[in-house]
Amino acid sequence: MGWFSKAIDAGVKRGIESAIERASRPGGLLEQAVDRVLGTNLPDDAPMTETQFIWAMAQHLRWRGAKASFALPLASGALRQLLKDERIDYGAHSYLWDRNAARIAADEYEADHWETVDA
Repeated sequence: MGWFSKAIDAGVKRGIESAIERASRPGGLLEQAVDRVLGTNLPDDAPMTETQFIWAMAQHLRWRGAKASFALPLASGALRQLLKDERIDYGAHSYLWDRNAARIAADEYEADHWETVDA
């Protein structure tokens, strides 16, 4: 392979890596696409499914600085712990299950833990 082909390959590789990095940022194209699929672009006080709730928690953790690769597992673990601690099932009528509640849950259940992980 000649120097010109190598230069083009390197340039294409950098371009793709840059596009993936931009798309992976909080609010980036990947997050927007998942929002559309999950229907999580709802008002902050709209009830959410369990999957939507976990995604909203993960988004909040991303905005607080967690890496994308850790935000979703941390959010899932946080919800699991919340349900265990409160001895409830998801959707219990005595609790709110909206984006505001997801943010609060993420803050309360991950405030210490996610900072200790390579976030």
